[in-house]
Amino acid sequence: MRLGDLYEPTFPKEAIPNPFVVSEHWKPAIEAMVELARKGAEEKGGPEYEPDVRAEGAPSSAGDGMLPDLHLGLGGARGTHTNRQVLENRLLSALLNKLSTVDMLDEIRDEDGNFPAREFVVKMDKDGEAMNRPCQLVEALIASGHDVKACTAIRTTTFGLALSVKDDEEWTGIPLAVVLRTGLQTEKGENIPFCLTHSSVEFYFDGPLLKGLLIQFFHDATGTAIFCSGHYPDAPWSVDAKTHPLPDPVSAVRTAGLLGCVINSTASARSLFLGGYGTLGVCNDSAATVELALTGKTHVYPLMAEAMAEMPNDVHPIPSTMEDTARRMLSSLPEVPVFKNMEDTRRMLKEEFGI
Repeated sequence: MRLGDLYEPTFPKEAIPNPFVVSEHWKPAIEAMVELARKGAEEKGGPEYEPDVRAEGAPSSAGDGMLPDLHLGLGGARGTHTNRQVLENRLLSALLNKLSTVDMLDEIRDEDGNFPAREFVVKMDKDGEAMNRPCQLVEALIASGHDVKACTAIRTTTFGLALSVKDDEEWTGIPLAVVLRTGLQTEKGENIPFCLTHSSVEFYFDGPLLKGLLIQFFHDATGTAIFCSGHYPDAPWSVDAKTHPLPDPVSAVRTAGLLGCVINSTASARSLFLGGYGTLGVCNDSAATVELALTGKTHVYPLMAEAMAEMPNDVHPIPSTMEDTARRMLSSLPEVPVFKNMEDTRRMLKEEFGI
């Protein structure tokens, strides 16, 4: 979490000094990464890196003699953000992550190898207030004229797997899903299906400096509960989310940062496999925990963590909780169904549970 950024190559150490002064260090940090990306593209012999365009995916062949046109990845789909915006998403995420470690300094090393770690500090201006928590940075961005919104976002997921077919020069994306056996049935004994979801707490920033940025918080499958960039391939089944607004972005980022410390600290102290991913819950559980803490209920389905006293659990559905399970299933479905079974799920839930 103190490293700040999970992507490679990451920001050079000198690009994110401590303290980080937004008015002085933001733009140079982005330009340093732009230069790294340009050099990387040149070394690989690929197309030139263009910071102000939305990158297009580069699928690789997945077929053999029988399926020569099948490819892994979404061909023809550009990203939801320009390359520069992705770097800005990453930089803001890194600052939020580094600030969040203030509650676990005695457990980690800082960028210079100090143990316990020194607290990480951000200032808006050289003579401005020193901030050592992520919520303070969000408050300062709001005060400087930025619009900040927070929500719980739920999307159909395939853990990054995507397929497309190339016909001449045209690409056609293939929607995919992982269909669950939910444990809920109709009176006729039919299983009520559900397409597996990925959930996150999302923060949208727009203003004088940060224009159209999207940050997510969730417990990642690589094993870290962390803030990260919210860019996606711009395909409806990939990017469209069922969202549920959270009342206060400052409280949301504070709660997410604290939860990240709890998950990462517990996983490290107990040497949990994959940073506790699975044992301490998955992406859905981390997003639902923040939503539950702020609003008293959650819309997320499915939930798998068994360690949260007030959290629903969908691993072993029981009659007394099925109505709430059905409510969360319905509130996790996309507004525009991608698959026929999503329409079936909505119909079955409404018929069986009257919701």
